[in-house]
Amino acid sequence: MILKLVHSTHIDAIGWEENILRIKFTDGSIYDYEGVSKGTFARFLNTKSKGHFFRRYIKPKYKHKKHSK
Repeated sequence: MILKLVHSTHIDAIGWEENILRIKFTDGSIYDYEGVSKGTFARFLNTKSKGHFFRRYIKPKYKHKKHSK
């Protein structure tokens, strides 16, 4: 999966493939969020505040797992 670098205090990069959203945080951890639509990913990618969008629309709504490096 290709990750796109983003401007955020806590998020380094995000990517999406087959309804899986991958987020690389600034601490180096990577998490996959299941069932995320392409539209939600596009909104996330284009929003000004990635942290706010993540906390409001991603974290509480999607199952996630830590990605093994």
